[in-house]
Amino acid sequence: MSPSQIPPNELADRYESLYTLLECLPADTHPAWELAVESVLFGGEGLAPDATCYGEQQAERNNFSISAYRAQYGDGDRVIDFPTLTTSAPAKRDRQYVEKDVELPITPESESVLPYPVARSKLIHRTTWSDRNLAQQ
Repeated sequence: MSPSQIPPNELADRYESLYTLLECLPADTHPAWELAVESVLFGGEGLAPDATCYGEQQAERNNFSISAYRAQYGDGDRVIDFPTLTTSAPAKRDRQYVEKDVELPITPESESVLPYPVARSKLIHRTTWSDRNLAQQ
């Protein structure tokens, strides 16, 4: 399959959008936020039990390489057009961390662009909320 024949793919777009986020994280990013993003992409201790990371899913489920997808929907090094995702420029406070033309996915739940540095208080709050939710199930 040639790069010009690859249809838009949500899994590839999700993988690449998070990979773009990971590459641009500032040095003072909370380690738990970085671990969460890395785990979703590549696996590891931050991934939920029985979940499969995006990288493994990409390799198993898609019949094209991510480099071919990058060539078609990006600049060869990264995807810059995410045809299956709603994206936006980073929040104003986060623009100092990224290249001028980077777009990131908008989360359906909050309807806001993913943040770069996550505040410790928000990270703790989300973890606490998630733990309570899991305990109730």
